[in-house]
Amino acid sequence: MIRSDTTPHGRKGQTGIGLIEVLIALLVISIGLLGVMGLQVNAKRTNYEALERTVALQLVEDMLVRMRTNAYTTAGVDTYLNLGNNKVVEVDASNITAPTKLCDSGNSCSADELAAFDLYEWQLAMAGESVQVGADADDDRVGGLVAPTGCISGPGDGSGFVTVTLAWRGKIPVNQPNLADITCGVASGIYDDAAGDAAFRRHVTVRTYIVGLEP
Repeated sequence: MIRSDTTPHGRKGQTGIGLIEVLIALLVISIGLLGVMGLQVNAKRTNYEALERTVALQLVEDMLVRMRTNAYTTAGVDTYLNLGNNKVVEVDASNITAPTKLCDSGNSCSADELAAFDLYEWQLAMAGESVQVGADADDDRVGGLVAPTGCISGPGDGSGFVTVTLAWRGKIPVNQPNLADITCGVASGIYDDAAGDAAFRRHVTVRTYIVGLEP
């Protein structure tokens, strides 16, 4: 008598169970790989945001050093500030115009001329002038921030607290709890999301006391 091999303990039954186990294992591995890829994407985005914030902080500190140097050695550094009611200067790095006089090592400048030259160099640094690719340098600056805007506010005359803020556009939207307190770049609309909020804006702000801002 010939016995059939189709019983629950036979080879055919074991083959079906093994295939299910393989499929479950593949599913678990796929989910794990997707999780690892997600972590890598988040890590890269976090590192990129940290790098941008470091660059922005260096640029803010650079402007404060320039203002202190000009204030201590010469007069008339109110060129750094808008003497209107809000006393804020917004520097749009997308439209950079060279000043009348370049205050390099071969030229002697007044305080006002040096301030204008400092603002010009600050815009170039924000736009990434230090690192360039391609033949057209104006279009291929890659060492700066995305859509940067610099703002400088202060007393307008005499010694006092000066605030320097640098805003730029981030990769993802975030909450902006202090739009009323730090308005740098908000009115431009370049950091808005679909709702019209400046959700893509990132900013670094440093406030310090500078002596000698007399005109």
